[in-house]
Amino acid sequence: MFDLAIRDHNQAVALNPGNAEFYFNRAQAYYDRGTYDLIYNTEPWIVAPATKSWLDAAASDFEKAAEKNPRNDMAFDLLGLAHEQAGEENEAIQAYTQEMALNALGKQRLADAYCFFGFRHQQQKEYAAAAAAYQKSIEFGRADDKSCPYEPFASMIGIYLSETREYDKAWATFHRAEKANRWIAPELIERLKRESGRTN
Repeated sequence: MFDLAIRDHNQAVALNPGNAEFYFNRAQAYYDRGTYDLIYNTEPWIVAPATKSWLDAAASDFEKAAEKNPRNDMAFDLLGLAHEQAGEENEAIQAYTQEMALNALGKQRLADAYCFFGFRHQQQKEYAAAAAAYQKSIEFGRADDKSCPYEPFASMIGIYLSETREYDKAWATFHRAEKANRWIAPELIERLKRESGRTN
């Protein structure tokens, strides 16, 4: 029924191209179609071209909806999600930042998005970018573990310990985790002590 739904949305937009809600509704249909494909994606850092085309169409319409109604925080929210799922980091961050000016949910979205981007970079062995994204996630709050597969503090410690051998940064991250009451696995702490030759 998706093709029929899009046909109806197209007719609605054609009849009233100034209506923000019509663009939003069509964008929602495109987004739902694109994210349906992601349910079966076992490698979330890779986006298939067909899936990206649906997400791009959704983003285009969410942008139009937001232009026509700049107070619609959900248009910015879903615009950010469409860009995030498509792997477009800068665009997602921009949308969530605009949402944050209208709705506190934007701050949570930023924490989640940066955490997910960190995970994506880490899977691609882009460790400096991963650590920077995890750092930004922490600045915006606590990422939802359903949105981000990795815990930012532990992930940064792991990168500094295993990949870049930056023990001072690993310890600094550990101390920040302590102050934030975040749990770090004891075996990771013991390994940090052993490999850095330090106890704190």
